[in-house]
Amino acid sequence: MSEQPQNNNFNYNAYPGGQSAPPPASIPARPKQVDISFWLLIASLVLSIISVPFGIAALNSPEARATAQRQLEAQGAAVNLDAAIAAGTILVVVIAVISAVVTLLVAIFIRKGYNWARIVLTVFAVISLLNFTDLSAANLVAIVSTLLTIAATVLLYLNPAPAYFNQMKQYRLSKKFAQG
Repeated sequence: MSEQPQNNNFNYNAYPGGQSAPPPASIPARPKQVDISFWLLIASLVLSIISVPFGIAALNSPEARATAQRQLEAQGAAVNLDAAIAAGTILVVVIAVISAVVTLLVAIFIRKGYNWARIVLTVFAVISLLNFTDLSAANLVAIVSTLLTIAATVLLYLNPAPAYFNQMKQYRLSKKFAQG
């Protein structure tokens, strides 16, 4: 008498009864808030890029040069003012490029429904808000850019946007398990 082998299902991703995962549902509809947030971030990005020449001009203004010269003399530093301004210019450009790349990537992933991108944007918006020290008219472009980023962030926490991020997570999981 031969014994029948026990039918063990060791596939932990399988559904009860040995069924395979259901096919992924359709992609959740993206709410208006997410689309508006995306375009606000793109506008903020454009304004940030536009503000770079203004920042460089401000570094090279006679007032900024005189202030920097006084500070260097007060510290007794033997630094060439032109070299310091050149280093400041390079720093402004590098920070602007990094900021632009991060903003663009976060905007794209927010539009795709990734919650981690919404969290990164929230941290980015808080940091931008903390840097809100110079409220002069000369800094108007940067102020508007920061306000656009904050508005984009707030929109992502208004209904139905949070549900969209949860639905997209579930959609990606169901799609992943349907393939495996």
